[in-house]
Amino acid sequence: MNVKSIEKKGNEATIVVEIDKELMEVNPAERIKVAKQEKKQPIFLAGNEQDAFLGAIAPSDPNYDRDYALFLLMLTTGIRISEAVGINMRDINMDERTIQIRGKGRKERMAHLSVPCRNAIRQYIQNYRELILPLDTDALWVSKRNKERLTTRAVEKTMKKYIKKAGLNPD
Repeated sequence: MNVKSIEKKGNEATIVVEIDKELMEVNPAERIKVAKQEKKQPIFLAGNEQDAFLGAIAPSDPNYDRDYALFLLMLTTGIRISEAVGINMRDINMDERTIQIRGKGRKERMAHLSVPCRNAIRQYIQNYRELILPLDTDALWVSKRNKERLTTRAVEKTMKKYIKKAGLNPD
């Protein structure tokens, strides 16, 4: 028996085996089943938990305007972290209170901005973003440290910090 190739498709691996017909009549690899990986479920916060989470973002924090606007947007629209960090300035229509979201599989949709969310984003743009970026960049959410688009990992770390500060269960 010689292994010809191993093909990977998603979470499943297929082993192509060359079997000497005289030695074996059954391919033993046919019985191998690959365990499916468990999908991580999103975290949902109840109303009082949302208030505690947003309350954990202290106005004295140097990133207050950005973090408050970002997490308020995520909580009120239900967008994913990856969708939030991909938002560009041109995706927001403040007058119509809409924002264009690019989701998984390059799907696009519009989300409605609540008045408090629109006001928080407007405050962030006025007080934070324009101070640190040249006018030619389009990313909405940026890092003060490296003046580049926020990464999903940076947002995850920041979110965990506020979850812990609010006394919420991170699981």
